[in-house]
Amino acid sequence: MLTNAVQRNKILKIYTEALGSVKGDICVKKHLESEQFKIHFKNTEKVAILAIGKASQSMAQGAYEVLHKIIISGLVVTKENHLSTGSLIDGFEYIESSHPIPSQKSLDAGKKIIDFVSGLPADTHLIVLISGGASSLVEYTKPTVSLDDLIQVNDWLISSGLGIEEINNIRQKLSIIKAGQLAAFAKHLKVSNLLLSDVLSNNPAYIGSGLFVESTPQKINNIKLPAWLDAVLASCESPKSEASQTEPYKYNIDTQLVATNTTLLKNIATLCKSNENQNAHIIEEPLSANVEIEADKIAAQIIKGDSGYYIWGGEPTVDMSKGSGSATKDNVSVNKGGRNQHLALLVAKKIKAMDNLIVLCIGTDGTDGTTDNAGALVDGNTLSRGDTEGLDIEEHLETFNSAAFLQVSGDVINTGPTGTNVMDVVIAYKWE
Repeated sequence: MLTNAVQRNKILKIYTEALGSVKGDICVKKHLESEQFKIHFKNTEKVAILAIGKASQSMAQGAYEVLHKIIISGLVVTKENHLSTGSLIDGFEYIESSHPIPSQKSLDAGKKIIDFVSGLPADTHLIVLISGGASSLVEYTKPTVSLDDLIQVNDWLISSGLGIEEINNIRQKLSIIKAGQLAAFAKHLKVSNLLLSDVLSNNPAYIGSGLFVESTPQKINNIKLPAWLDAVLASCESPKSEASQTEPYKYNIDTQLVATNTTLLKNIATLCKSNENQNAHIIEEPLSANVEIEADKIAAQIIKGDSGYYIWGGEPTVDMSKGSGSATKDNVSVNKGGRNQHLALLVAKKIKAMDNLIVLCIGTDGTDGTTDNAGALVDGNTLSRGDTEGLDIEEHLETFNSAAFLQVSGDVINTGPTGTNVMDVVIAYKWE
């Protein structure tokens, strides 16, 4: 039995309770019942629901609870194995698509949402509900981009170390629905575009790659794109289609954020402070650099800091291009993990043998990388528990195989789909 079981249970209870406040259904329901929304809404309107993302089913449920009497149709696109079949809404169509790498399912879903939006009656109020994961779940590429191109580009992007805004900026260049272009198919509609933010800037143009929000092209800094990717992007610069020549911001679209990472961090801090009157420090600088850099910062903060809670939010990056680059290394599987488990294992290495620290690194959507784990909760004895079972931490870090180590050390956290997606959270707890 873990000697710090009480502290581990405490930090998990705080996280779980705080996460409930940013669940998709709760946030959407709160917005739709607000005076802010009622300014844009008439009781005589008919409503259609389009929900896309890992939290789409939860968000759609929140909308249904408020507007069910006037909803004429609904379409929900979510990640495979994220659909709760016991909570389906009668009359809604549900699609499970591919994430984090798109597939033919993503293209089929992209065509489906175009047809759905285009086919709605002109007097419809379309409620769009977007959460993280939408960029991969739905796509309709430009004619020059094949499915193989799409897969190769996304496979490279998620291993590149680029931030989500840079990644989504590249994705937008391949698409005829991203960067506000889906709005062209809804120009006959009134649209409320409600977003759960999974990007640091909370810029709506990059949440789900901005299906209903025009974006400003960014330059890709500090990294050289491979020649094949430059060629794919160059092929997309052909004369624009009628859809891509539109100006989405002139359409009748009201875009609002219904929850952000900051909302969650404040809720966590409030619960920490009310828990035995403990100090709680929200670290203002978000997690956005490479996981190795962020692990150094986290460890330095908690090692030198006073007792209490330390809370970070954001989305660090992982550059797997420097790894082994193969599916296996010395008969050990690689790339079995995600940024949260990789970050947790790095932190565990830096707090080795310290008996008064625990650190939770977790993805708010309930999935981390290629695993079903949400993240990990590590302590000063994580490494020794792995060592006892014959595991080499350096090998697992080098091969991005953090999940295997943390599974054996007893530190993985599995929440299942959470119904939200507001980036990642790190909570450290230090006691006397």
